[in-house]
Amino acid sequence: MAQPTLTQGQQQTLYLYVQDASGQTLANAQSLAVLRYNNGTAEVELPPTDANGAAAAAFIGPPAAPGSTVLVEVTVLHAGVVVQVETTYVQWW
Repeated sequence: MAQPTLTQGQQQTLYLYVQDASGQTLANAQSLAVLRYNNGTAEVELPPTDANGAAAAAFIGPPAAPGSTVLVEVTVLHAGVVVQVETTYVQWW
């Protein structure tokens, strides 16, 4: 996440770097982020990773309640292997 806190209506950027178990970057990995907040969800689709295993997507934060934590669950698919990682940020006023 570009920012640990986000104000209402502010843009956030999600950065993803994908490597295999030996540390080699993985190109063309597909990924989807699900934002979980209060009683809602929102999805952010990232582009396939580039030759450096990197992908990024900008989005406007969902209407989470001020002071709440937004859980970001990212699911990555590459060569039939699925991996899920999580991070969070705080929705501010």
